[in-house]
Amino acid sequence: MSIVIRDGRREKSDEVVDSAANPMPVFSYLRDELHRFVNASKATRQCLRASARAISSVLVVAASVPRFAQAAWRPLFNLRALPAGSRPVQFRSIRVPTLSETHLRGIDMKSTSVLLAAMLFVLAVASAPLFAQGAWKTLFNGKDFTGWTIQAYGERGAGRGADRSAPPKARAALVSTNPAERGWAVENGVITSAPVANNGRSGTLATVDKFHDFELELDYKLDEAPNMECTAKLGPRPGRNGQIQEQANLSQDPACTFNSGVMFRTGYQLNLGRREAGEYVGVVVHRELPEAIRGNVDWLSTGDCGSKNHTYLQDCSPFPEIRRKNDWNHLRIMFQGDHLQVWMNDKQIVDVTDTPLPGENWAAPAPISFQPVGEGGGFAGKVQLRNLRIREI
Repeated sequence: MSIVIRDGRREKSDEVVDSAANPMPVFSYLRDELHRFVNASKATRQCLRASARAISSVLVVAASVPRFAQAAWRPLFNLRALPAGSRPVQFRSIRVPTLSETHLRGIDMKSTSVLLAAMLFVLAVASAPLFAQGAWKTLFNGKDFTGWTIQAYGERGAGRGADRSAPPKARAALVSTNPAERGWAVENGVITSAPVANNGRSGTLATVDKFHDFELELDYKLDEAPNMECTAKLGPRPGRNGQIQEQANLSQDPACTFNSGVMFRTGYQLNLGRREAGEYVGVVVHRELPEAIRGNVDWLSTGDCGSKNHTYLQDCSPFPEIRRKNDWNHLRIMFQGDHLQVWMNDKQIVDVTDTPLPGENWAAPAPISFQPVGEGGGFAGKVQLRNLRIREI
């Protein structure tokens, strides 16, 4: 039994493999299939392809030695021409005999399966340094705010609930960068938002370290007021200053819009709110675009409300509930290059590609930060965080 490739499809056949017309089809197929399983950067994938070619050729030699013991030796390849910055698997003195058509005869399905398993094993062992990601780093020690600070005014990413209209003197008065003095506390091994003494102003909790390409995991719990009639529909409504806001949320109780958020790369926010009030667990940025609501609120992804990109949905009922209300929810955020993905409770809710526009300084590394609870019309709820860890990718 042989494997034959016809029109890009793999077929079983009793015919002899014609290597003259289609050289080494079995191992070309296996090699290409292997590449699809590798989730790595472009440079790493290029290096892995070179490694896979070498390994597949070496395994052909190992499996077929009795068939071409008299064949002439020839050099196979070298790995000197690799992408800049890559960390290659190193081979040397690799050579294989020149194969003829008869050398591939008799390779059946059983031997092919064995060789595939061997290829996967050898490639995993030999190429581990290529796609080894950074080690996980715990962001919160469960005891205090070591490694954390309060984000200074003037830095973007302070969240949609932040008041950027405060006069310079008022901003200058808020000098404390101690989270415990700016609306955050540690209780029973959990970070929680808390009232600020003397009616002070809360601040955005931020890591001291900065990150660019990363994978972040955490658990969060957001309080929500019970028995509220909430809606995601938008329409005209008086704002806090008495002026009519044309695209205000029309929920009967303002507590419906109570929310928090996770900020990264300065300009991106994973909103944490109630989808039934239009406060999806989704990704939002501030841009003046046609699809933005309220002038500059651009939802890159509606997240747990259908995972729709670059839109705003006013009805989430057709989509299954993913967030556990008034309970802990697990988040996994992966941002690599311009590709942003988010999972909540092991369900992917965000998959979007975004390139910052001219004037948006969002490409540089930035702290991971958490918005103090906002909106909500004075609802005295809190957001809690635990099990925070991150690794660079």
